[in-house]
Formats: sequence, C-alpha cells, structure tokens
Amino acid sequence: MVMGIVLGISLGAYAAWRLIGPGRQPQVVERAPSPGLPAVAPDFTLKTFDGRTLSLRNLRGKPVILNFWASWCGPCQLEARNLERAWEAFRSRGVVFVGVNVADHEEDAREFLKTFKVTYPNVRDPTQHVMTAYRVTAIPTTIFIARDGRIRRTYVGGFLGEKGYQRLSQWTEELAEGR
Repeated sequence: MVMGIVLGISLGAYAAWRLIGPGRQPQVVERAPSPGLPAVAPDFTLKTFDGRTLSLRNLRGKPVILNFWASWCGPCQLEARNLERAWEAFRSRGVVFVGVNVADHEEDAREFLKTFKVTYPNVRDPTQHVMTAYRVTAIPTTIFIARDGRIRRTYVGGFLGEKGYQRLSQWTEELAEGR
C-alpha cells in the first residue's frame, strides 16, 4: 500500500512537472468528456474535512464542478482563489463546487484550505479510487457535471489569472444554464 501511495504521489508530481516544468508555460487540455469515461459521472461517497459525508448522487439535479487538487500542486495553489471566486459568484444559482483532495497529507490539505480561504465543500480521496474512476491523470483536473449527472467537460490544468477565471466563469455559466 505504501508503495502504491509513493507511486501515486510520484506520478502526480511528474504530471504536475510536465504541466509546469522549469521554463514552461502551463499546458491545458480541454476535452468533453474524457475518453473512456462513462457519460454519467461515477458516484462516490467521501468524508468532508469537517467530518460530514458527501455523496455525488445527493447532488443530482444541480450542476457540479468537481476539482481534483493537492496542497503541493503549484497550479492548484494558483487557481484556488479563482475557484473560490467562481463558487461565490454561482452558488446562489444552485451550482455546487466540490474539491477532491488526492495524494496529500490531511494536515497539509487542511492548511491549504485555510490559507486560500476555501469555503466550498472539499473531500479527501485517500485511496484515490475517485481519481481513478474519473481517469484523472494530472492535477489540477476539473470535471463539469450537468444537472442530469452527465459529464459535459473535463479540463486538465489550472484556471490561472484573470483569463483562467473568465474561462471558468463561462463554462460554469453554460452549465448553470443547461448548455
């Protein structure tokens, strides 16, 4: 099990380095939906950082933005404020943001949430079974799930800077309107 965790962290670090390595610009991949991923978002039930249980099936009927992240991930740190900003802008319209923390120490993840003042629900995926079900191969990855539970878009990379926020807002708006 320890080797699996070490391998997962190593692969995640390598993927992050490939996205933003020395002297590189972020490489962003958008696809809708991911190849090989079922059309309907895989259900999961995980614990939130405040001890509650969150199940995706209980969010059916609401648009969901599912963001996979880790505290040590540079692009995750850079997009954190944009995700929180979008959550604040769209929550009154019924859009739910859910952070899924992977390949991380719980105390580091808690510090990340505190540092970036993240208020939307966040869960831990310590076994990475949700990450695997969604075929996430790099973080950050964001999955856009429509009210009917269908995956509308997968975005690999961070929503960085004002342009990143505008892209996130546009896609969240489309999801909120059912497009």
